Amino acid sequence: MRCKQKFLALLLAVALVLAMSSTALAAGVCTIDDTPYNSLQEAVNVVANGTASGDIVLTADIDENVEIPTGAKITLDLAGFTIKNIGGHTITVKIGATLTINDNGASGTVDNVTHAKAAIWNEGTVTLNGGSYTRSAENGQSSSDAGGNSYYALVNHGTMTINEGVSVTQDGNFSSMIENGYYSYSSGDATSGYKDGTNSQKPTLTINEGNFSGGLNTVKNDDGGILTINGGTFENVSQAVVQNHNEATINGGMFTTSNVGVYAVDNCGCDEEHDKGTLTITNGTFTANIAVYDRSNQSTAKVNITGGSFNGTEAAIKTKEDSKATITVSGGTFN
Repeated sequence: MRCKQKFLALLLAVALVLAMSSTALAAGVCTIDDTPYNSLQEAVNVVANGTASGDIVLTADIDENVEIPTGAKITLDLAGFTIKNIGGHTITVKIGATLTINDNGASGTVDNVTHAKAAIWNEGTVTLNGGSYTRSAENGQSSSDAGGNSYYALVNHGTMTINEGVSVTQDGNFSSMIENGYYSYSSGDATSGYKDGTNSQKPTLTINEGNFSGGLNTVKNDDGGILTINGGTFENVSQAVVQNHNEATINGGMFTTSNVGVYAVDNCGCDEEHDKGTLTITNGTFTANIAVYDRSNQSTAKVNITGGSFNGTEAAIKTKEDSKATITVSGGTFN
C-alpha cells in the first residue's frame, strides 16, 4: 500500500513539473496578438516575413541580441521588461528597416553590458516613444581610459526620433552616450564611417523630449550628422552636454553641468565637408562654467544665436583663441 502511495505521489510530482514546464514554455518571452514566442528574434522574423502581424509585446525579461532585418516594420512594446544583450549590440536595425519602441509598463529597459557594443545600433529608422536605454556595466574612467568596458549607449547611422517618456543614461567618462553620425566619415568601414547601401549619408537625430544624463559627451553630433533638439533635460559632468561637429539646431531644452571645464554646448568645425561646425540656437536654457564654447578651425563654421538663456560662471559664450568661426548673436539672455 505504501509503495502504491509513493508511486502515486511521484506521478503527481512529475505531472506537476511537466504542467509547470508546459505553462512556462507556452508563456514564451513575448506575444503577437496573444500568440506566444520563445524569443524576440523569432517574433521579429514572423512579422518580417509576413506570417504574423501586430505589435510585439514583451512578457518577460530576456537576454538576447536582436536584429531588425531590411524591409521589416516592427513595433515593440517593452511593457516594463528588460532586454539585455549577449555579446553583441542589443538591438541592431538594418538599413531599410523600421523600429518603433513603446513602453506601456513604464519601466522597460534596453541594456548592453559588453565592451564596444550599443543598446541600439541603428542604420535604418527608429522611433523611441518610451523606455530606458543604458549600458549598466559601463566602466569608462576618463577620456583616455575605457576601463575595459565602454561605448555609446545609442548609435544612430540612420534616422532616429526620441520622444517624451524616454530616458538615456550612462555612468562613464570615456565614450559619449549618444552618437549621431560617424567617428570617421570616410573610413570605408560601416562601424565608424559612411558606407553606401549599409547606412545613411546624413544620419539624422531629432530629440523632442526626454531625460539624458552621462557619457564623455551626453549627445555627440559627429561627422555628417544632422541634429535637432526641440526639448528635454540634458546633464553632463565630463566634457560637454552637447558636442557638435557638423549641423545642429537647438530649439529648446535644459542643458546643465556644474563641473568646471564642462561645456553646455561645445562646437567644433573641423572639416568644411563633413564637420561643418554649423550651430543654431533659438531657445533653451544653458547652464555651465562656459555655456557655449567654440573651437572651430574652419572659417566655414558658424554659430547663430537668436534666443535662449545662457548662464556661465566663467563665460556665457567663449571662443578658443584660434577659433575661425563666425559668431552671430541677435537675441537671448546672458549671465
